[in-house]
Parts: sequence; structure tokens; C-alpha cells
Amino acid sequence: MRIIWSGVEPAARQAVSEQLKKVALQHGLGGNWQVEISLIGRKKMSQLNQRFRGQERATDVLSFPLSRELDPEGVWRLGDIVINRDYKEQLLELSVHGFLHLIGVHHQ
Repeated sequence: MRIIWSGVEPAARQAVSEQLKKVALQHGLGGNWQVEISLIGRKKMSQLNQRFRGQERATDVLSFPLSRELDPEGVWRLGDIVINRDYKEQLLELSVHGFLHLIGVHHQ
């Protein structure tokens, strides 16, 4: 398991890491995966939401899947989770939500 962090306070990382590891195991993933989690501002989130979902507003979390296959090193590079900084108090829940999307669990 590897998480690449951008803009996330070190103090918040441990709880997110532990929870994602539990979720991964519950869904049959081993520990050989990687994800990037970034906190970004409202303006950038609004731009991403417009570009990728056609919605002209900021949202709380977006997920960008990369691959459904292992890379040559045997690592499943799941993708990126981008979280609106306005919702940083919900970092744990939004990280799990984004992670579930990356592994193919979706909601209506």
C-alpha cells in the first residue's frame, strides 16, 4: 500500500491510511496498490468538475481512476482522489468515498 499525499497535513494521514487499508482488504485487495490523495481549493475543484463532469460548481470529492491492471512492478496504480479543501474536516470519509470509486464501487 502506498499513498502519495499532496496538501494533506501529516497528522491526518495515519487515520486515512489505516481506513483505506481496511477497505482494501474488505474488497479483496492485497497491499500492492497505490493512490494519490490531494487537497485543492474551491476554484480548482470547480474547474475539474466542469471539465470532467460538466457541472459548473465545486464538489467535495472527485476520483480519477488510472488502471485496472498491475504495472510491470506488480503495483495496481488505482488513481487520484481530489478533495475540496473546504471539506478537509471530512478527509477520512471523502478519502474512503473516493477510494471506493477507484476500485469500482459506485452509487447512484
